[in-house]
Amino acid sequence: MGPVRFHRPGASLRTDVLLGALILAFTAAPTQLRVADVGALHSALTLQLHPFDAVVNVLGYVPLGFALATRRVTRALLAAFSLSLFAEAVQLFSTGRDPALADVVTNVAGAGVGLALARIWRPLPHLVTIPPPAGLAAAVLAVVYVGLGASVTVDAMLETADGWIEAPPWMTTNPRGRLASGVLEGHWTFETIDRGVVRDVSGHGLRAAVVNSPVLVPGRRDSAVLLNGRQWLDLGNPVSLRLTGSMTLSAWVRPQAFPSDDAAIISSLTDRELGYQLDLTIDQGPRTMSFKISDGASQLVARYGRTPIVTDRWYHVAGVYDAESRTVDVYLDGRRDNGCLQGAVSGRPRPTGRHVFIGRRAGSRGYEFIGAIDEAEIESRALSGSEVALRAGVAGPGGEWHRERAVESPPRGPGEEPCVQEIEPHPPRVAGMLISLGVAIGLACASLWQGLRLRLAIFVFCLLALVVDMLVAVPKLALQPVWLAVLYVFTGGAAVVLAEREARGGSSD
Repeated sequence: MGPVRFHRPGASLRTDVLLGALILAFTAAPTQLRVADVGALHSALTLQLHPFDAVVNVLGYVPLGFALATRRVTRALLAAFSLSLFAEAVQLFSTGRDPALADVVTNVAGAGVGLALARIWRPLPHLVTIPPPAGLAAAVLAVVYVGLGASVTVDAMLETADGWIEAPPWMTTNPRGRLASGVLEGHWTFETIDRGVVRDVSGHGLRAAVVNSPVLVPGRRDSAVLLNGRQWLDLGNPVSLRLTGSMTLSAWVRPQAFPSDDAAIISSLTDRELGYQLDLTIDQGPRTMSFKISDGASQLVARYGRTPIVTDRWYHVAGVYDAESRTVDVYLDGRRDNGCLQGAVSGRPRPTGRHVFIGRRAGSRGYEFIGAIDEAEIESRALSGSEVALRAGVAGPGGEWHRERAVESPPRGPGEEPCVQEIEPHPPRVAGMLISLGVAIGLACASLWQGLRLRLAIFVFCLLALVVDMLVAVPKLALQPVWLAVLYVFTGGAAVVLAEREARGGSSD
């Protein structure tokens, strides 16, 4: 059998149109529709931006700058600005997106970097030709992509890279609780604030720096720290608090009000769901306590409480993770208060390189605790139910410990009741896979077929690939409405079709 011969030279695509269409496909395709409200608009107008997001936004528009380098600088930057602004506006109507004016600024900056680099080197060619062998390779890639079932995407790679930045594999961690016996790592009683610092009485010298001058008030035992939602304590980033094994977080709390989301009590939890957090949450409807940790795959595991929490009352809250038995339990006033469990508990949680806080979430604002906190403790071991009960006991007049209220309730298995909500999936990952799948199919069809047959082939191939993908990757694609999955595939294919059409009859301007 002789070599395979192709009877057409391939497809020519407008480089700038292809890149612009792909940027819109990846950044503007909705993941789940919503009605834009004042809150979403106000959030979009902020200039607050995570450093990693800024880098990604700049790098994402650098290739577009190269492709637009044949235009005048003002027209090129205006094109990048219009593209980014349109994408961010569309994101206002998608619950899986986080539009922000800062994204537009960094995107245009990325295009400017591309324009500058194109003057040093050279701009991208006006047209790019996809020969039939490359189209055939794209078809093979589409089939392989389907088989991978959404596990390899640009979004997934960026998420992995961000995780490495926040918690590189070579980062020094605390082996206690995993390779060695655990201890009381830190204990803050809030008896005094000395020159802006609360002393750690565990003997390990982990100083808690107060932020925005919180005050001391009568506590559960002696005094407690009172936080107003703009105040918290920064424990720094000591190695001893980078826990990778069993752990227990506990505190006495008296909430006065609640934020719109989690009220973080002790937290190292980042936006990428690395670290741990003890909080009061509304994830399951009523305000309850919860304990969240990151598993080895950077996915969040959360154990929710059952008892509703109210304001102006003291509670002893504790979250316990046992690495050996792979269990997560929560205790309220000395009683096991397990509600549902979200996620699969792994044998080794993934720590973060971020600071640990008392009274706010480590990775984001808007999760501040409002009220009094006393006797905050972090341990690198899993306390038993009786140990938690002892710490939640009530001191009598003679100093003895009464444990009538600290009787352990029967344990509840993780499968006894379903959670109201699953841990938020990653729809951009699914969208990225399907858009890329559409691009691969579009490139294959553009280089192997012409005219009407091209459009018909793209249509048939997209539907067939989508059906196969639904069969192969049902767990992930089931998160999306079918019409959105169809939209993703056709969006990717449409980017190729538009670029080829413009190459046939368009101009550079």
